[in-house]
Amino acid sequence: MNLKLCLLILSVGVTSCAAKQPKADEVIGIINKVNKYWQETHPQHGRSFWDNAVYHTGNMEVFFLTGNSDDYAYSEAWAEHNE
Repeated sequence: MNLKLCLLILSVGVTSCAAKQPKADEVIGIINKVNKYWQETHPQHGRSFWDNAVYHTGNMEVFFLTGNSDDYAYSEAWAEHNE
């Protein structure tokens, strides 16, 4: 395959991928929706083992991204529950 054809295929692929990229507010909306669902369906705070700790590490990153105080409070309550 010649170089010009390869570049054309690459540019079409990159352009089509870029056109399908969601906007930042759409991504944040999805993050909030999923995280809210998790917190509402898991009101009891679990143990402080790695699986729960991984969620709360991610939850704190969501808090830093969105500033949603409910996310912070959820992880803070888990930390207090586990001393």
